[in-house]
Amino acid sequence: MHIKLKNNSIELIILSIVIILIENCFYLVDVDNISIRGTFNYDDIPLALSVLWSIFVLAKYKKVKIKSYMFRTEIVFVLVLVILSSIRGMQLYGQSILLGIRPQRFFLILFLMYFPLTKFICASEKNRIDLQKVISCLGIMALTIYTVQYFLVSKVLFLYVPESSRYGGTRLHFDSTLISILFFFVIENIFQKRQMKKNIIILSLLIFYNIFIIRGRLAILAIALSSAAMILLWKKNLLIKIPGIIFGVIILGCLLTTPLISQYASVLDKNIRNTDPNYIIRELGKENYLNQLKDSPVLGRGYINELNEKAYLAAGVDKQYYLNDNGITAFVYMYGIIGGVWVICLFAKMYIYGFKMYSKQNKYMYVAYIIYLTILLPNILQFYWGFGPIYIVIIMIYLEVNLKKAKDRDRLIDNPNLRMGEIYGI
Repeated sequence: MHIKLKNNSIELIILSIVIILIENCFYLVDVDNISIRGTFNYDDIPLALSVLWSIFVLAKYKKVKIKSYMFRTEIVFVLVLVILSSIRGMQLYGQSILLGIRPQRFFLILFLMYFPLTKFICASEKNRIDLQKVISCLGIMALTIYTVQYFLVSKVLFLYVPESSRYGGTRLHFDSTLISILFFFVIENIFQKRQMKKNIIILSLLIFYNIFIIRGRLAILAIALSSAAMILLWKKNLLIKIPGIIFGVIILGCLLTTPLISQYASVLDKNIRNTDPNYIIRELGKENYLNQLKDSPVLGRGYINELNEKAYLAAGVDKQYYLNDNGITAFVYMYGIIGGVWVICLFAKMYIYGFKMYSKQNKYMYVAYIIYLTILLPNILQFYWGFGPIYIVIIMIYLEVNLKKAKDRDRLIDNPNLRMGEIYGI
């Protein structure tokens, strides 16, 4: 995958560095030692670089006029959520406004990057293509490094990654957001018959990574169901689909006979699930959040900063109830029904636009990606915690730009004198 850096080289290089830093330098650096509790931590470095990048891009591409930002309402409302949750934290726990806002800086700043990123991607077709290549290249690098570490874990641990045991094997706790994006890029390439051999090899590694390395039950279920949705949406006749489905069922049947996969499947059994300590802790945490939420359902219980003891105890962190492990329930706990409505509106718009892209251009990944995020909602919010927002923002922009291009083509057919790209100001 070759990227020619020229007019957009500075922006792409900086953005590549940001993504590498976001990925903890692929865990090659012990980032936990780069912090001052309550003042500065490692994550502030890529965040500050993201802000500088945004300022630079807004200045460089100020002449690029975007006639409409399709997700502007949802993006701007993030600011409302941050302010309201910080005020609620002050009212309920005596937590300062600053203690409420500061931990939400990632949520706010990364979603606001929607505006400079849209300008950058809309400025030229080269920017759009090169950014996707950068994300794919970095995703493949991460996948390769993590897979090598997995095979060497019994001999040497060269990455600074937490490890544990699950289902009789070693589980490495990597952040998988970038690799999840790579998965949908690869699947889309296969459906579009691009570089088939290469993408099938990468897909095989991705499947291995999810099943054997991170061993995340809900993540595997989300990937399986979103992939199944892509196959069902695939615009091929049944004579082509049916053999693929039969082959998939046979492979699944074979896999279910293996000890590891059978243990994954056992979580569907309620009796077995109820004896799982992780499941029990999550359920107790959600019960705690919902009980408190009854007192202020609309505005929620405010953002929880663990540096505030009252907020810390209210959230049950001392009982190992972790907000980032309780998905949409924890989100609504902090932001109330208003926050829940925001998620519904964002996802609904992505579903609508995703299906439009599917019908207009046979693009499958957008629908599959939002299905994937929806299935994760009970326990995992990839679009919220840490640097997850930057990836959903990039997907939102690609969805928006490609949909506008499709509309542009339709208008060109009706009016040949219309300049391509005029609809969004290029």
